[in-house]
Amino acid sequence: MPAFRLRATLALMAVLGLAACAPGRGNVVAAAPVVSHAAPLSYGTILSMRPVAGANLAANFAKVLGGGIAASSAAAPASVVEFIVQEDDAAQPISVVQPNDADFRAGARVVLSHGDHTRLAALAN
Repeated sequence: MPAFRLRATLALMAVLGLAACAPGRGNVVAAAPVVSHAAPLSYGTILSMRPVAGANLAANFAKVLGGGIAASSAAAPASVVEFIVQEDDAAQPISVVQPNDADFRAGARVVLSHGDHTRLAALAN
């Protein structure tokens, strides 16, 4: 009887092992991640700007922006700035906090991208 149990156990293990290698049921298609989406744009002028102090701002912006900022301890801290921007079609100015990667200055014309986070971009000439 012990030889029968050994053979039955080995046969069961072989069947289960082969079943694990079998393809899954049906065609499963993974949805592609959304890389970007259309965001409304507006135009405006930077009225003023000031540096924003904070110990972990560079790391937080890197997380939010998908690694757009070098956040290693060896790198220089990113210049995070609060921009006060007057949109062309708005009565009140808005505040946008982001790194000053484009070296913006007060008085500069900018494009505002309104998505999950409002971002400033240089206006193409």
